[in-house]
Amino acid sequence: MLILLAIVCINFFFANQKQKKIEKRKELEESSYRRALAEARAAERQERVYKAQTGHISTQLFLAKEAEMSNFEEALHWYEMAANLNNSIAIRSVIRLCDSRRDNPELREKSTFWGKVVAAEEGGPEDKLALGIAFLQGKGVEANIEKGIALITEAAEANHIPAQLFIADWYVAEANPQPNAKLAAEWNLRAAMLDNVEAQIRIGKQYAEGRGVAVDPKKATYWLEVAAESGDAKAQYFAGEMGADTNEKGNSIAYIWLWLAAKNGIEAAVSRRDHVGHLVGVDAVIGLQSMAKPLYEKMSKGKLKKHAIIKSLDKLYQRESYFPDENEFMVGEESNTSATENEITADNVEDVVSVTEKKEETKEPMNFSQTKMDSGAKF
Repeated sequence: MLILLAIVCINFFFANQKQKKIEKRKELEESSYRRALAEARAAERQERVYKAQTGHISTQLFLAKEAEMSNFEEALHWYEMAANLNNSIAIRSVIRLCDSRRDNPELREKSTFWGKVVAAEEGGPEDKLALGIAFLQGKGVEANIEKGIALITEAAEANHIPAQLFIADWYVAEANPQPNAKLAAEWNLRAAMLDNVEAQIRIGKQYAEGRGVAVDPKKATYWLEVAAESGDAKAQYFAGEMGADTNEKGNSIAYIWLWLAAKNGIEAAVSRRDHVGHLVGVDAVIGLQSMAKPLYEKMSKGKLKKHAIIKSLDKLYQRESYFPDENEFMVGEESNTSATENEITADNVEDVVSVTEKKEETKEPMNFSQTKMDSGAKF
């Protein structure tokens, strides 16, 4: 009996040892499998990260979606990388993630930027201008001057005047590493041809001062006067300065524009008008004021046609006429002005000439102002 019990115990012991060995082997095999699986997954992820970092958009989106539930920063990183490759899904995902944390100023700025990207893709030149400025300023994205200027130029090429004015400013800005006054003049000229008063003043002053273009008083006078015809007081002042202190004809024309500028509140025009008035004399001043007053009334009522005053002054003072060709966009090109464009008709000069012929003699003390000026206006 004891022998049988001993045999049973021995068999149980060896069976137990065998089972432990089997379990240990199984545990080692499972551990090895898990380690191999982890290594395979790590290798797979490493491969995916490499593909994503080298521009594989699908992998970038996969990694971003995988990280969304556990790692916001990583998800945003991969979505932004794909968004920078113009993937629409990624762009909208960046906006969605950033909007989920609107209390964060940096994320709010990023959301605004990518919203501009969407608008630029779906909208017009004004949206491209807004996006281009965002790239220049680095708001919500890393600053990219080249990309920003390309977008703004695209908007400007579509005849979007704010973009044309912006790009003209850019080419003479201190922040521009490659300033180009000639290109600034070209864009100002293109906007001026679209009847933008600010651009007309700019290109007029550039021709007057020789910035980016050769000095050309005739072209400078035209652009400042065409802006002045619109009723812009600043343009009227500059147009007056073009003829002031030159000769009798120039001073007479200058007086008209300076009178209008003073009437419209430009304080500096008052003293300049009076100075020019002394140069032309009392009799001339009376006649010039009788011309300027009805012009002011017509300007105020918007009844003056484009070039009406310019053509009248050309006719009355026998000035050499200049009118830019409608396709004159390049600052270095010569104008191909047609004869009909420069033709002066009776309708154009009737009002100005008629009031000139109606000059009346007076013995009253000379008064250059004739009207009460707005002393509060500054220029």
